[in-house]
Amino acid sequence: MIQKVIRIFYNLQPILALLVILVTATRAQEGFQSKKLKHYATLGYNIGAAAPLGLPNTIRKIKSYSPLFTPSFGYEATYDLSSKWFVGTGLRLDFKGMKVTDSVQYFRTQITVGDGGSDDGVFEGDFTGTNATEANNTYLTMPIYGGYRAGA
Repeated sequence: MIQKVIRIFYNLQPILALLVILVTATRAQEGFQSKKLKHYATLGYNIGAAAPLGLPNTIRKIKSYSPLFTPSFGYEATYDLSSKWFVGTGLRLDFKGMKVTDSVQYFRTQITVGDGGSDDGVFEGDFTGTNATEANNTYLTMPIYGGYRAGA
């Protein structure tokens, strides 16, 4: 159910972005007031970074886990529709990552040896022993949102 809602919202993002642009352009023609448009630079740190979820039963023991340095940088702009309501959008660059070492038993794996030539070897099978994984992910997101200021 939640995945369907996320998929619907994801498909609506271009329409919402266009709506924000149209509202801003319409207001600009009506005598745009720069006090209604606010800009923000954001800097943050993602706590927890990346973590494996739904561990398979082939992982017997996690020996070590450490998140990597995971900063977040962004730019956001909001436009006041009234004293209480506003819309906003921006761009955000997030980094997430982890290092994990674990003991595995009967861990299904495939290893490709070589550089893509005809002498490459592909080995597939079950692995038992110590596994080391490092994940580095980079995300570029464009949040689009509306808000209400309580007590304004």
